[in-house]
Amino acid sequence: MNRKLKRTVLTAAILAVCLSACASPLREETQENGEAQTMDETQMAEYTEAMKEEYPTRQFCLETLSGGEQVWYRDIYLALSGMEEEYLLHTGFSGEPGEEDIEKVFYAVMNDHPELFFVSGYTYTKYTMADKLLKISFSGTYTMDTYERVLREREIDRAAEECLQALPAEASDYEKVKYVYEYVILHTDYRKDAPDNQNICSCLLSGESVCQGYAKTVQYLLNRAGINSVLVSGTVYGGQAHAFNLVEVDGQCYYVDATWGDPSYQSEEKDEGAGSLPQINYDYLCVPAVMLEKTHTVDTLFALPECTSMQANYYVTEGAYFTEYDEEAVEDFFEKAQDTGKTTITFMCSDDAVYDTFVTELVTNQKIFRYFYTAGGRIAYTEDAAGHSLTFWLVNE
Repeated sequence: MNRKLKRTVLTAAILAVCLSACASPLREETQENGEAQTMDETQMAEYTEAMKEEYPTRQFCLETLSGGEQVWYRDIYLALSGMEEEYLLHTGFSGEPGEEDIEKVFYAVMNDHPELFFVSGYTYTKYTMADKLLKISFSGTYTMDTYERVLREREIDRAAEECLQALPAEASDYEKVKYVYEYVILHTDYRKDAPDNQNICSCLLSGESVCQGYAKTVQYLLNRAGINSVLVSGTVYGGQAHAFNLVEVDGQCYYVDATWGDPSYQSEEKDEGAGSLPQINYDYLCVPAVMLEKTHTVDTLFALPECTSMQANYYVTEGAYFTEYDEEAVEDFFEKAQDTGKTTITFMCSDDAVYDTFVTELVTNQKIFRYFYTAGGRIAYTEDAAGHSLTFWLVNE
């Protein structure tokens, strides 16, 4: 009796963060023969180590995977980066993942590699005989052909070079992160229907995007600047999908959310203009988990490093973090800020009690007018009770 080989084809699309969810996978079955692609333990170790050596910055999601998953990670990365079709995944080795792990490994690759802007999803074909797996063939789903990809890569490279050329060679890790955070915010408007809004083309080439585009662009630029960064998925508000970043500064990890740092995002969500708001909100620049978790929930698919340090937090680094209300210190802070030409001054308080005191003294008792010279204009302000931050800026008549 002839034994027939069973081929199962499955399709998946990238989750469109902030906009839509992927559809259910499509399934169809046909008959065909195939051969397995295998490796021994020594080859497996060499193969996965090569992935770490070949890429210039840290691949955070790769580090969270098992040895077998790391093999498939490199397989899938090579398939996607080469725009391959019918790329054979390694099978038949110790610690081999299961079919159910393909989606997880695919997202690990995509979260680590923002340069794969031309990938929209994947398909894979599983070959079995008498319930025994013989091979798995993986194919990427691409939004463009190789020619258009090359043209886009040239445009992206020029845009990235234009961005990073103003960054001093001796810049510290913190200065690089701050520079990229500010650059992306100042050069991007939040727009839900922006083209290419799930990849770096939206910010770098069009200047409009949603959270996924912001986060991937921050990651891409930081990686080019030599800073380790990864895309992080999670939720905000009542479970709304959101994307942001984890970055490494001087060996410590922090969260960065450029989308929430952009007033155009706030105005889009509230359907109002952003003209009256400061250009940048620094509440989400290098924050620990304890601060981020007041507004964000981090997905647990990948066990990323813990973010516990405040050392490189924007407010701490800029001397704008208050643990008590001291009038002399407050006056000195505002004086120094105005001496440097700042017309927008923002700071953070260490806890609820300190924050409430600042609100009472500066806003309720209007002591802000002692510290902030108005030059005939008015003072506007925003308050963030959850984040313990206050921002004041001049509004000229």
